[in-house]
Amino acid sequence: MQKTIEVVYEKGVFKPLEKVEMEEGEHAKIRMEEKKRGEIDFEPIKLKNKISVEKISYLSLCR
Repeated sequence: MQKTIEVVYEKGVFKPLEKVEMEEGEHAKIRMEEKKRGEIDFEPIKLKNKISVEKISYLSLCR
């Protein structure tokens, strides 16, 4: 099974930020993907109305 989950590293331990379906003591491999501070992940969404590239650029500068 292959699944991506978000974890936080605290006191030398990776702690999952969501429920994980694993048996106690079960081994798994992790692939680390470092995030820059302040980086945000977005899930794809379906827009109700069309939006221009210019508007998206403008909105990204407003953060």
